[in-house]
Amino acid sequence: MPLRNNIARSSKKLIRKVVPLVVRKSLAKFISRQSWLSGDHRAGWSMELVRDMADKDANEYHKFLWSNHIGYADTYEISQRFGEENINESRKLLFSDMTTALTELKINYKNEIKSVLDVGSSLGYLLKHLEDNVFVCAKKLDGIDIDAQAIEKGASYLQANGSKIQLTCLDMENLTKFLSDKMYDIILCAGTVIYLEEEKAEELVKNLLQHTATMLVITGIASPENDNSELDQSKVRARDGSYIHNLDRMVNQLGGNIVFRRWQGKEMIGGNTLYFVFATPPH
Repeated sequence: MPLRNNIARSSKKLIRKVVPLVVRKSLAKFISRQSWLSGDHRAGWSMELVRDMADKDANEYHKFLWSNHIGYADTYEISQRFGEENINESRKLLFSDMTTALTELKINYKNEIKSVLDVGSSLGYLLKHLEDNVFVCAKKLDGIDIDAQAIEKGASYLQANGSKIQLTCLDMENLTKFLSDKMYDIILCAGTVIYLEEEKAEELVKNLLQHTATMLVITGIASPENDNSELDQSKVRARDGSYIHNLDRMVNQLGGNIVFRRWQGKEMIGGNTLYFVFATPPH
């Protein structure tokens, strides 16, 4: 097995070296559509073929993967995501913290929360969980995501199940026109800001706070050694080119108010580190 893995790594490295990126992108898309391959093999080869993109421009690397339903995006399928049994344990903890924060603000979330936006919604499975179990009186539940395939599949499933959720295929960097003059009681940005470099992440947080009526909920990658709130600047996680941000600072410098947070360093639940920030907009 080690020999086979070494051969595979060497093969991928050689391909990246001799085959132009534009060709490798097309090949990555082709491999991602081969259902006869296991999900791990599709993801592994598709991501590794273009892995050098992350070294040059991590934003574009992640955008390419998500917009083409490649790599980790490949696991976002109806059967694997919808339903209580498929909600990641870290997200269950996130929602528990969220309801705790709202209760401490003396907000009756089951009755008073009427609108929700999920930035990076994929199939809309987290919105469906919130619609059914948390914000049961919400009338407007919107989701945006760059993954057109996930949006199409999710919208079809939600419509067939009588959901009020509306999904839109959109890059989170181009939210301004979509948001327009909209305000949402809750804006959820779970596991998406990690794909933006620091300046773009700050711009996204600013945009979301401006359209938050009650609470902005953001998750990031936990800095393993020191609390994220102590970071002077964002860092790149070596294994996948995603970003470790100081979300506390971003919220505070925009005049937002952090009402609840969680940081648990190296600890992982459901494969995710725990760094949650719950903020109310500037008064």
